Amino acid sequence: MNLQQFIIEYGYWALLAGTFLEGEALVVAAGFFAHRGYLDLPIVLLVSSLGTFLSGQFWYLLGRFAGKRIIARSVERQARVARLRHWMGRGDALVMAGFHFAIGFRVITPLALGAFGSNAWRYAVFNAAGSMMWAAAYALLGYFFGTAAQKVIGEVADHEWLIGLIVVIAGVLAWLFIRSQQKKAAPQTPIGDSDSPLLAEPPKGE
Repeated sequence: MNLQQFIIEYGYWALLAGTFLEGEALVVAAGFFAHRGYLDLPIVLLVSSLGTFLSGQFWYLLGRFAGKRIIARSVERQARVARLRHWMGRGDALVMAGFHFAIGFRVITPLALGAFGSNAWRYAVFNAAGSMMWAAAYALLGYFFGTAAQKVIGEVADHEWLIGLIVVIAGVLAWLFIRSQQKKAAPQTPIGDSDSPLLAEPPKGE
């Protein structure tokens, strides 16, 4: 089985699994291959939205049962919750919908929202909206990248697999760089324990 056959037969399943994690580069690549005709763009949008939505729901539910304990075990997680509390004070709807775009916060945000006891239905609605916006942004980026590439280098059939690979590698490297910078900026001393006020529901307007 060549790469073309693999993408046609397993591309959507790989996309679903990848978007359950932080799979921006994979969605961009899927958009590119949709432009090339190997995947269907509406299905790419649907699968990408579903994958990241299910991921958000999973971490939210885990946060309900064990969020405080998980957050309290890591100084870095506690620091992220401190930032999240600041954002929540400016509007929880924006956080619930927009966390998909914040690299490094795709897990801690729903985990903390579950630990905060945020309304489950409200969270699900905004998580769904944010998932669709996230999927559309990255898939369309890949799709229109394919259009631009074709205009620049003409027929891209001889280079499409290389271009798709470059997109994925560039995206992964960008993700790793951002995550490394976030880890360097994380505090090195504990902020608190499982009863820390960082884990309490943030007051409105904080």
